[in-house]
Amino acid sequence: MAKMNLYMIGKLRSNLQSASQLYEKRLPQLKIIEIASAKDKSPSQRLQQEYRALQEKLQQQKTLTFNIALDIQGKNVSSMELAQLIDKAILEQRVINFFIGGADGLDKRLLEQADARISFGKATWPHQLVRIMLLEQIYRSETIR
Repeated sequence: MAKMNLYMIGKLRSNLQSASQLYEKRLPQLKIIEIASAKDKSPSQRLQQEYRALQEKLQQQKTLTFNIALDIQGKNVSSMELAQLIDKAILEQRVINFFIGGADGLDKRLLEQADARISFGKATWPHQLVRIMLLEQIYRSETIR
């Protein structure tokens, strides 16, 4: 199993905790890192502040990484395609990092640096719910690979 990290802007609401914990137990190789949402600034300032906080966390990693950003403009992938992306990273012996933005999304610099940008469709989903959806898809990719 490949080591994986899920970086998420904001904390998960208590009403979604049990759904997240269900998948977290099934994915022991996955570590979830919550980054505080920036407050009381313009959207561009929030994105910049959140980007800096993410960069601080990423600098602590000393291994090769494969970065997957969730972005509404990303490629709409099937469960099998996500499993293939994960397989690619495993073959390259990289740590897989997933990124979920906050209410404003992810800073364009992070999106440009990503090895892959994926989407769960053209609909806008709350980032809290995207976390559960992504966890389910990671778990599913583990069962179909």
